[in-house]
Amino acid sequence: MLGRYQLDDRLGSGGMADVYLAKVSGEAGFSKTCAIKVMHNHLARTPTVVDHFLDEARLAAKLLHPNIVQILDLGKEAGAYFIAMEYIDG
Repeated sequence: MLGRYQLDDRLGSGGMADVYLAKVSGEAGFSKTCAIKVMHNHLARTPTVVDHFLDEARLAAKLLHPNIVQILDLGKEAGAYFIAMEYIDG
């Protein structure tokens, strides 16, 4: 678990973060599949890298285009910065 997100399979890993398939659940049986990008722990201690990660989420959230995944959430849970994004299979 990462906050209200249940992390399932790791989809990939890069220089800054890992990306997981996740599910968020809510009231009355609400459930939605999404992708969660979680910053590597060792980078979360570097203010410049954290600033870049947060800027990425804030800027991407302003974009609306069919070929760009939507940013759903940005947060920090137990010291881990994450970006919740729309999941597109394939």
